Amino acid sequence: MAEYITQRPSLGTKPIEGAIICLDRLGLTGQLKPDELVSLYESAMKKNYPKIKLLPGAQRLINHLSEKGIPMAIATGSAQTGFEKKTGHIGDILRKPFSHHVFAGSDPEVKLGKPHPDVFLVAAKRFKNPPTDMKKVLVFEDAINGVKAALAAGMQVVFVPDKKLNLNGVMVKPTLTLQSLEQFKPELFGLPPIAT
Repeated sequence: MAEYITQRPSLGTKPIEGAIICLDRLGLTGQLKPDELVSLYESAMKKNYPKIKLLPGAQRLINHLSEKGIPMAIATGSAQTGFEKKTGHIGDILRKPFSHHVFAGSDPEVKLGKPHPDVFLVAAKRFKNPPTDMKKVLVFEDAINGVKAALAAGMQVVFVPDKKLNLNGVMVKPTLTLQSLEQFKPELFGLPPIAT
């Protein structure tokens, strides 16, 4: 159980996929249905949703890229309803600057959740001018499954892991790993630098 908690293999997956992984890892398969676990999780988290905040440096980075006209999208493992519950209190910063959102948990075009590349490939395809070279797409991720998904899509990925995440034995090589989005230098990826 300690390995499950420290490595969180369900992080970034579709809700039902994550529930299946959790039930399997905890030896509870057959004792509880995956959709029942998702409901229990959502009920337990309801009181914590208002405590969710942007990562340090996220608003500054989003504003900068938006002001420079860099096309952006959000590709999440959440269903749209879950995303709204988790982020509704944060405001327009996770809505207006983005051309579109892809919710792996509820989008019928996303067949498999992270670590599969589907959510990122669908997001790329939906840009007004879709990229022809996936290596020119930059993904920001906080989950190992998200890093795997972005790499599987052929994209570059900046990994900003949760400080509580145990990365010992994790065999994944993101393009760049940072402790905070505040450390991100857009010019390393051919993007306009942030004025200091």
